[in-house]
Amino acid sequence: MTTILGIVGSARRWGNSELLIRQGLQGAQREGALVRAIRLTDLHLESCTGCMRCVLGGKPCPLDDDMPWLIDSIQAADGLILAAPTYFLGPAAVVKLVLDRLLMLAGRIDWGSSAPRPAVTLVTAGLEGWRGVTLPYLNALAAVFGFRTIESLTAIAPGPGEVLLDEPLMAEVLAAGHRLAR
Repeated sequence: MTTILGIVGSARRWGNSELLIRQGLQGAQREGALVRAIRLTDLHLESCTGCMRCVLGGKPCPLDDDMPWLIDSIQAADGLILAAPTYFLGPAAVVKLVLDRLLMLAGRIDWGSSAPRPAVTLVTAGLEGWRGVTLPYLNALAAVFGFRTIESLTAIAPGPGEVLLDEPLMAEVLAAGHRLAR
């Protein structure tokens, strides 16, 4: 059975990013996929200290947190949906924290050994001109794990839950979830 993992990169429970994730997961579930969502802010994740122990020494990261579990969860998924809000032209800090910590995968990822798995990236922004660099961050996060982004969508929705008012966008996200699970 296909497993689709949704990762919410927002501190706001049931905010726009989580609503988009849940919509995409619903589409995947309708295709028969097993779905699961993870809120990054529910995890204990510490900032990279730059010790380079994981890269130069080939030793495990000395930080004792949920990062190894998160990495294992992402690597086990057949498809991925990532969503995060855009704050000041970039993603919420927890997304950057996760990307920084992926240094621990350097030298351990076989970039060309398997067919890329599909991913969908979803971004929210408060204003049209403030899309910033959140989408490239999410696409990079997916790529590090060997996922190929098949769809990227941006919601202009400054208020909590406002994405629900954008019916065409919600339909697109649902359809993206369907495609992801096929």
